[in-house]
Amino acid sequence: MMAIAGGADRTEREWAALAEAAGLTPRAVVQCDDRFSLLEAT
Repeated sequence: MMAIAGGADRTEREWAALAEAAGLTPRAVVQCDDRFSLLEAT
């Protein structure tokens, strides 16, 4: 699964923690710019 997560108010680690809380295993979180992150999780 890949998702584009919006919001500059969360760090890469916080996005990964949200994926883990949903039962997913984060593979990569890439900060795309100051407003969006690209999250890959399985």
